[in-house]
Amino acid sequence: MVAISARHSRLQENIESAVLSVLRSGRHIGGPVVDACEGKIAEIFGFKYAVGLNSGTDALIMGLQALGLGAGARVAVPAVSFFATTEAVLAIGAEPVFIDLLEHLPLIDPDLIPADVDAIVPVQLFGARAPDCTNHGAPVLSDTAQCAGWGHGRPQGVGAALSFYPTKSLGGAGDGGAFLTDDAVLAQRVRRLGWHGQTEPHTHELTNGAIGRNSRLDPIQAAIILEHARDLARRVERRKNIAKRYEEALNGRF
Repeated sequence: MVAISARHSRLQENIESAVLSVLRSGRHIGGPVVDACEGKIAEIFGFKYAVGLNSGTDALIMGLQALGLGAGARVAVPAVSFFATTEAVLAIGAEPVFIDLLEHLPLIDPDLIPADVDAIVPVQLFGARAPDCTNHGAPVLSDTAQCAGWGHGRPQGVGAALSFYPTKSLGGAGDGGAFLTDDAVLAQRVRRLGWHGQTEPHTHELTNGAIGRNSRLDPIQAAIILEHARDLARRVERRKNIAKRYEEALNGRF
């Protein structure tokens, strides 16, 4: 689906220079490159905060934990998505409540979400924006793994989970992810969860009853993602043009 080597070739000089700079800096955990990457990601998606993590799956898991969800919670998820959406719910001991899809798009149907769920995880799939699920009263955490540069404004809800898997429109050279939010408290909780629950050096505490873990976006991936972010608008426009050519050639026969 994506020619990774060709993508790298377009940005090769800038990416390899940025990676070499990180290696020579000696700052291989956190630091200014990660800060710059988080700032750029927050800007692209229209949120105040972005917390870099190991993966989009961790962003979903820790986002749910930051909302105080765990064993016994019921979380609405679409019946069609990559496994990570449901995996995150199961990983915190919660119950996934599968919701059928819209008739014309593979997206969650908000009219079918029961009133007793504790959270909703709509998935923005194939560049299409999930219908608004924020009027159900339960917190919404958007799975935005596929939607960098989609042009539909910021994702709905109190937070969003983003993946930098290499095949994404904004991908790295390995695993990576981010949690996005406007809520400073949620951002702080997710960051603590990803730094072993650390509240200050060598002090580790539960966060909403959850044990912290090691989940950080490393500076090498951050440097690569920053370079890809500068190419995002061109990349998305090219994908749209290719899709248009397919639509014209198929003439509605799909």
